[in-house]
Amino acid sequence: MSNDPSTSAPIQAGPTPDLVATLSHLVDRIASLESRLDNSSPMEATTHVPDSAITDRLPDQEFHPYPRFIEALPGFRKDFFRNPLPEVERRRFLAECPRNVDREYTPPVLNSINVGQVTKRFDSQLADIQFRLSSITRPLDLFLHKVLQNGSVSQTDATEFINVVHELLLDSASHITQLRVDNMFRGAGIQGQAPRLVDSTTSPLVDPKVLLDHVNLDKSLSQIGRRGNSRQQRGKAHSPPHKSENAKSDIPSPPAGSAKPHSDHHQKGFHPGRSFHDKGKRPETRQ
Repeated sequence: MSNDPSTSAPIQAGPTPDLVATLSHLVDRIASLESRLDNSSPMEATTHVPDSAITDRLPDQEFHPYPRFIEALPGFRKDFFRNPLPEVERRRFLAECPRNVDREYTPPVLNSINVGQVTKRFDSQLADIQFRLSSITRPLDLFLHKVLQNGSVSQTDATEFINVVHELLLDSASHITQLRVDNMFRGAGIQGQAPRLVDSTTSPLVDPKVLLDHVNLDKSLSQIGRRGNSRQQRGKAHSPPHKSENAKSDIPSPPAGSAKPHSDHHQKGFHPGRSFHDKGKRPETRQ
């Protein structure tokens, strides 16, 4: 066997401390990244873009209601913009929630300056919207009060709270729709009241159709009466003037101060006590 060191097998050296430290650091970073990816939500998982003029925009997520959700919130299927609450229902919702004495519910009023009627009308509409939105804070304050008092909230209270807020928001959105309809009719010059999204809960004293029929009948009768009066007036204008009783008679009226005429018997030659056949004969003398 040759003892030449050049012909002997090479000695394999172990990893250096620097290489071990580098590999250990890489393993730790990979584990940290995996942990962050597992615990992060999809909204936090953003991709770094080197271009500062381009920003990421993640796609919207979609929520699919399931039977239990539908049962807990049955009003979510309503048209959000066309279902205002009747005034009685809206007051009932607000009456169940106390007013916060430290909160201002009335919107500020318009300054006393010279503005047009259109501006005043729009300001009144916007102030009404503000007032409705401020009333939604009443169930919010009450819900927070219950949570602070009880330390937690039950599923029943949370479901009831969501339903109340949902109905009040739906009412406010529908109220804005009604204002838009009113403004459209007014701007187009359409006469009459714009269609209402909800019928009035109070019924009138008389059916509007019956009342309208009576009004139209009364107008027709009044027009007929005016036409008859106008015809009579035109007829009187073209007729000759009426004569008096003296003018109708051919006998002239006696002059003033004349004696009264005798009776018919004296005028015609009759004598009292004589008959018609004795006219013109002398009375017989008695022996």
